[in-house]
Amino acid sequence: MSRSAAKPERRPEEAAPGPLWRRLLRYPRSDRERWRFALFLGLTLALVFFVVREIYGPGGYLVWRQQRSEYRARQRRVLELERQGEAREKWNERLRQGDPAAIERVARDQRMARPNETVYTLPDQDKPAHPPAAENANPK
Repeated sequence: MSRSAAKPERRPEEAAPGPLWRRLLRYPRSDRERWRFALFLGLTLALVFFVVREIYGPGGYLVWRQQRSEYRARQRRVLELERQGEAREKWNERLRQGDPAAIERVARDQRMARPNETVYTLPDQDKPAHPPAAENANPK
């Protein structure tokens, strides 16, 4: 026999590989192979379902990530409020101890003045001094 011996004949179902879906549908030939294929397909679908559910479902990864960012924002806000509270406690302590600079600061904030002192109050920068004149105030 030589190497170029005649090739064995192909069965008609093995003639061409065909598209993937045909090969997958034709794949399980025996009962055992069908059960194996059904088990594989079922487990694959279940895995895809659970992965999608864990990412997009209620309590999934995206929800967890949003909650984590909200939690961190609230932690930052709590720290900021604690710092403000500590600063106010220090300020109140200075006022209780009679610190002259602190007392004068409170008095100036309340627009108080010492004897023979004149206080000039300027208008706010945000508000105009006079409202703009209405257009066509005197229609003729």
